[in-house]
Amino acid sequence: MKNASDDTGPGMMVLATLIMGAAVANLNLSVANVALPSIGQAFDASQVLINLVAVGFSLGLAALWFGAIGGSPRP
Repeated sequence: MKNASDDTGPGMMVLATLIMGAAVANLNLSVANVALPSIGQAFDASQVLINLVAVGFSLGLAALWFGAIGGSPRP
């Protein structure tokens, strides 16, 4: 009988690729969050503006990812 842990088919490759993509996106967002206090001081920004920078960065990154997914050619 075949175990589920023995599966090395394309599903496992897709899962690994998705996990790596999520890790890269989270790393970018972490770097941006670390830089937010410095950005706020440099531009003398309020907390609301700093939050808008964080949201804008997140939306921009999501647009890049979903644009790449949506623009990929279909077989």
